[in-house]
Amino acid sequence: MIFESFLALTALGGVSIQEEDSEGSAGVVQEESPPAPDPPAPGNESHEPRPASSVGLAVDALRAIEADHPDLARLERLGLTRAGQEIPLLVLTDLTTPSSMTRPAILFVEESGLSPEAAMALVMLARRVVEGAAADERLLRVLRNCAILIAPLTDPDALSPDGGSATEVAPGGSAGVSFARNFPVGWKPETLIEGGGIVPLSAPKTLLFAQLLQEEKRLAVVCGVSPAYRPGTPYPGSELPAVDRETYSELSRIARRPALVPWSLLHSPGGSFLDYAYQAHGIYALALPFASAPPDGSPQESWVDRTLETLIALGERIPRLALHAFAPRRLGPGLWQLDLVLRNESVLPTLSSLAGTHRIPGQIELTLEGATLVASAISDPVPSSGEAVFDGTSLHAMSYDPGAGLGTLVGGEGVHIRLIVSGESEHTLAVQVMAARGGVAEVKILLLEEGERAAAGEE
Repeated sequence: MIFESFLALTALGGVSIQEEDSEGSAGVVQEESPPAPDPPAPGNESHEPRPASSVGLAVDALRAIEADHPDLARLERLGLTRAGQEIPLLVLTDLTTPSSMTRPAILFVEESGLSPEAAMALVMLARRVVEGAAADERLLRVLRNCAILIAPLTDPDALSPDGGSATEVAPGGSAGVSFARNFPVGWKPETLIEGGGIVPLSAPKTLLFAQLLQEEKRLAVVCGVSPAYRPGTPYPGSELPAVDRETYSELSRIARRPALVPWSLLHSPGGSFLDYAYQAHGIYALALPFASAPPDGSPQESWVDRTLETLIALGERIPRLALHAFAPRRLGPGLWQLDLVLRNESVLPTLSSLAGTHRIPGQIELTLEGATLVASAISDPVPSSGEAVFDGTSLHAMSYDPGAGLGTLVGGEGVHIRLIVSGESEHTLAVQVMAARGGVAEVKILLLEEGERAAAGEE
């Protein structure tokens, strides 16, 4: 009944989830001519009174999703706002297996902090994900390969008539603090930009989301949802390696409406959540523009329906490691050669180029259980598949230390790994590779040569 009440509120006009239609090309937000001035910083603009029950309905709807789908949904709390309201985070993934905590993740967040319509649309998107998984094989596969994190309420105080105002007063008597202007990278103080605050992260809402990015190492993509996005360029001094620019271009082509706008094409004076996600953590940052109602009121395809397709497309492109082992080769008493092929079977790299440049943790790591590592070697990454590519001539002459990491793999790349191990015959060992933003892959190997396996099978 909770979710039905929310739908009824939507139908009565309390919440609208329609988006303005445009004929822009994929990945580009259309701008009016002449260009409009910069919109007021979200968190400081004036706005009409909000439905009194919008925050409560959103939270209750999230709880209902968790209760109705305990195998796919888990509701967490990031913390409390200055007025003491909870900031919820809904995690959607297949929770029936132990790997649910190691899957790469995509975060959808209502970035303006001021749009109950966008917040409710994200709640509806979450409901569509868990309900659609039963019938849509693509969606179920996404939930088994990655986690979808949904944060619809970034500033519940601003949406509650009795919970606070859009301008949050920070300690020291600063002016209003905006969720879209108070993050550290590219930050400017309140004296230079409205909503900046006297120091970065001076409000609980921005501090909590900064902590989320710091602690949630598996985040590969962040999608911001807001009605305030404008096309343009990021703030001066921001970094964008050529490799990441190409990746952003690839991502922008996976959806037309609503346009999926890469961070590289967004106007930002600095200090936004998307700025912080990419510049400080190397997480690919994308924008999903949201408009509360079409200008002519004409019916159009649901924003939620279209965003669900975008979510699936992103989930299919998230980094995904695969590990294949060839039959072991006996080199001598208790000494074995193991050849493995490790591949990123998806489109996105296991770590962005910017993250690698800044040495942000996230390289692929290898662990071995059940045997002792004697020596090891790794080939240069190769883009094509096939056993013939991975031969002894492709291996480096020098061994490498698996503890130092295996580096990163772009989409489709693979490497040949050769391990020389000491172990008893007929003993089973496990080789595991893991990347924070690429998930986990594991193989178990029985230390028997192929001829011995065949003989054992005949017996």
